[in-house]
Amino acid sequence: MHRIVFYFLLCIILIVQLTYSQTTNNELTVPYLGNHRFVTNNYVAHPFLKTSVRNTLGIGQALGVDIPIVVIDGEELLALRGDILFLNLDFEYQHRVKDWLAVWGRFLVLGRLGTGTEALISQGITAVSGFDLGWLFKLHQTRNTQLSGSLGLSNTNSIIVNLLDFINGIIEGNYPPNNKLVKNVPSLRANSGLRYAWAYNEFFGTYLLGELNFGQSSVERNQGKLFYRVGGVLDFDLSTRTVFPFGVALGALYTSLPRTGDLTKKNSQSLFLKVAYNTEKDFIIGIEIPIFLDFFV
Repeated sequence: MHRIVFYFLLCIILIVQLTYSQTTNNELTVPYLGNHRFVTNNYVAHPFLKTSVRNTLGIGQALGVDIPIVVIDGEELLALRGDILFLNLDFEYQHRVKDWLAVWGRFLVLGRLGTGTEALISQGITAVSGFDLGWLFKLHQTRNTQLSGSLGLSNTNSIIVNLLDFINGIIEGNYPPNNKLVKNVPSLRANSGLRYAWAYNEFFGTYLLGELNFGQSSVERNQGKLFYRVGGVLDFDLSTRTVFPFGVALGALYTSLPRTGDLTKKNSQSLFLKVAYNTEKDFIIGIEIPIFLDFFV
């Protein structure tokens, strides 16, 4: 019931704000400061109050992953190798209401599953759907810098099928309903953060993110925890110095919030590279390559 009320309130707020902003003259342009055009990405949020539409479609596969099956007293007794398939659909709309205020709504669907027998047994299947609503406020701006603050709400629902955990639970004496093969994990979080961008010249720029989240994890039921995210991007506009009409973004994101759709409860570090065609005024199209590195805390 609380999820229905949450979605209803999100829709009402979006409709009111978008209707109120119809009298503003918003021009759809790529993010820029000074003479530098930035390349946005799916990991480190940017501080620009632009009316924009972002659509991400992704598919990937991890090949030959070593999967520990039996670990006793920290010693791995049996391990298998398998492949893991990842699917991603991410849609976001941001609307500039005022010169100092923008509102965004985001919908995402993620899938993660083992493609072979060994990987399917140990990694299972994870399906995630979620919706975000947020407000972006301009705090300070000069010709080459911009500082913005954000407030937001996130609601996700994870369906996790893990056969190995279910079998281990039975061996340990845990039976349904405490031990379930299919787990439904809802997650509701509030977040607040700062976003900063700096354009050194027409060729190089950078932007940074710092954010705090309070709420439930997407991989386990809990009453609420405090999570954080910090990230940064190095942004290069090759079209200003070369004949290549591309922008390149190199970035990293470190977070204590478990990755949505993953079974790990560890902190994670995400490195990524994005190459995008960015010489048009109204759109950017590119390919983003992520690399995930997990660490225990």
